[in-house]
Amino acid sequence: MRQALYRVLASVILFALVGDSTGETPRPSVLEEDWQFEFKFKNLQPLRLKVGSEIKLYWYLRYTVMNRTGADRTFTPEFVLYSERGTLLKADEHVPPDAYRIIKKRHNNPLLRRNAAMNGKLLQGEDNAKHGVAIWPDFDAASGSVDIFIGGLSGENKQIVLPVPIRKTLRTAEGTTRESEKRTIVLSKTLNLRFEIPGEAAARHRVTPKLTAAKWVMR
Repeated sequence: MRQALYRVLASVILFALVGDSTGETPRPSVLEEDWQFEFKFKNLQPLRLKVGSEIKLYWYLRYTVMNRTGADRTFTPEFVLYSERGTLLKADEHVPPDAYRIIKKRHNNPLLRRNAAMNGKLLQGEDNAKHGVAIWPDFDAASGSVDIFIGGLSGENKQIVLPVPIRKTLRTAEGTTRESEKRTIVLSKTLNLRFEIPGEAAARHRVTPKLTAAKWVMR
């Protein structure tokens, strides 16, 4: 099931980065056609953490989301990291709770929330802004850049036909299996941040990633 989900995610990211079989990349509307939250973020940062007997590296992105859309809305954050070498990581998966506690203490922000706690109603106005942090385990050392895709910030979406249908095997309640084919998918307006990761792998815990692009895509 998880492998099928990752195949869908990889296909959608391919759309965002490359486009469909006609060569046309789905793009957000030039004019905002639907609601959109205000989103501010800090630079991507590394974190070394002792897990059991090992020292492991994690990466995190702090952010603030604010609702000025004219109505209270639900914020359902989705943060996905896609490395230059093809590693796909969803925020907060395989991340120990200590990572969040250390980041909160490091930045002395008692209002900082993990992504799971950010999910829910976002009331209007600056006083109701929420502060969150997305955390990922380390990705492949050979990657010199990463793309972070942030969903849940806009109500704009489009249905498109996949260049290659996604096939998966489903198990029925009776215990049998059947093949399923997905030919269309709904893309949502998504913020794409690209960071360069300089330096050698052994020194990555000391590097300062550099933001090289920030744009809206359909993913």
